[in-house]
Amino acid sequence: MAEHKMKKEIRELEKRFEEEKAENKELKKRFEEEKAENKELKKRFEEEKAENKELKKRFEEEKAENKELKKRFEEEKAENKELKKSLDEMSYALEENIKKTEEEKRRKEEEIGDERNRREEELGKKLMEISELEERLCAEKNGKSKLKEELRLEREEKTRHRDRAMHKQREADDLNKEMENMSQRIAHLTEFKQRCVDILTGEAVDSTAVSEFTQMVAGDHYQMHVAVSLGVPWIVEEVRRNNTSLLKNKNKRGWTPFCLATARGDTRIMDQLWQSKKDLHMDPPLLHVAAMNCQHRAAKFLKGHVNKRTTYKGATASQVARLMAPLSRHTQRNQQELDDLWNHASSCIIIHAHIIITSSTIQVIFAESLEVLVMALEALYEEAKPLGIED
Repeated sequence: MAEHKMKKEIRELEKRFEEEKAENKELKKRFEEEKAENKELKKRFEEEKAENKELKKRFEEEKAENKELKKRFEEEKAENKELKKSLDEMSYALEENIKKTEEEKRRKEEEIGDERNRREEELGKKLMEISELEERLCAEKNGKSKLKEELRLEREEKTRHRDRAMHKQREADDLNKEMENMSQRIAHLTEFKQRCVDILTGEAVDSTAVSEFTQMVAGDHYQMHVAVSLGVPWIVEEVRRNNTSLLKNKNKRGWTPFCLATARGDTRIMDQLWQSKKDLHMDPPLLHVAAMNCQHRAAKFLKGHVNKRTTYKGATASQVARLMAPLSRHTQRNQQELDDLWNHASSCIIIHAHIIITSSTIQVIFAESLEVLVMALEALYEEAKPLGIED
């Protein structure tokens, strides 16, 4: 009986041992699963930590970029304010010129009127003298020949006075015509000034107005050159959308619109033109143009797209940059050349009107040909600095 009871207890113990063994096995399995799960959670935590770090970095970069954009916005706002002030000063100068011209016209008319009255009085006196001479001619037969000669001289003097009066009248008519032409020029200038301001501020300007503006300024062949010189990306985009073939046109100096954008260092417009023109291998090479004009951003943009070792007239872009570095200090001479160009262009105000916009200068130039405009654009480059172009 005791043996039977002992065997029963042994079986129960074995059974409990097997159950505990199975339970331990199950616990071990659950432990492994939780360990794997913890490992996966740790991995996900590290990934999220790295992602948060990257997001924080991007946030700082965007914050710095927003700060830079705000600074640029303030600078452009100040530049637009300066442009408005310059245009107001120009309008005031033109109004003063009109007043002076009107005053001169009134003075001339008064002088002509006084001269006419004086001549009429002299003619009246001469007629009276002629009448007296005619009476004396009738009374004195012996002095007939002498009186006839005096009468002839008096008539010639009368004819000369009449010719002088007619000449003064013609001068007055010419002055009136000149005043009318001046009024038309001023009206044309006022309208063009308003169109320039509208395009710069983007107010009340649609695609048709932009196309008409560039067409009026440059015609068909140089339309893209003028659009690039404006320096406003959406105007360039509008002209490019209308006719992409304008990108290949060259001016008399052999420059394409891309060369002009490179010389001005306008990377936004360079990027726009790059989307439409994949072949940048042109003459002169663009990297040389950037180096010659000391445009750092343009050079940085081009280094990833063109061959830095390309030579032009026996020199690489790096050699040109090293040569231009010391020359960039002579800004006073460059400014004098620009002033001379401005004086030449201003003297041609009657023919055409063009607008030049750079990152730091906005001026309205009146030129007799587009070539003068292009020369002015090439002269208005930033103060040169050594470029990071390595062979």
